[in-house]
Amino acid sequence: MASRIIACIWSICLVTAEFLPISLLTPIATELGVSKGVVGQAITATAAMAAIAGPSLILVSGKPDRQKIVFGLTAMLIISNVLSAYATSIIILLVARALLGFALGSFWAMMAALALRLVPADKVPRAISILIMVSPSR
Repeated sequence: MASRIIACIWSICLVTAEFLPISLLTPIATELGVSKGVVGQAITATAAMAAIAGPSLILVSGKPDRQKIVFGLTAMLIISNVLSAYATSIIILLVARALLGFALGSFWAMMAALALRLVPADKVPRAISILIMVSPSR
């Protein structure tokens, strides 16, 4: 049960980190002294890295220890959020958002595999739906 709750909380944190900056483009642009369009590239960097990371992780990981991968992705999420919060330049923000994109893409790619390991086979569809219900874009 604890694993399921942690997976759902992790999913909520990821989606929040992914979408929150969209509503903060103007304050971020002002703080960094760049245009809103330039800051918008941080959103694009997240999406581009997620699109590359998800399939790549699945292709290169083979039979991974998923627990270690999830811990690594959690560390990436934390580092990304700290870097984003304290970014003093657009470059730091872009790097932070790219890290988030890697964690994001990898997590969503591993979602089905996680559900298979966390719940009995007859409950897998329900588990996957619970894990992704926090994100209307999925």
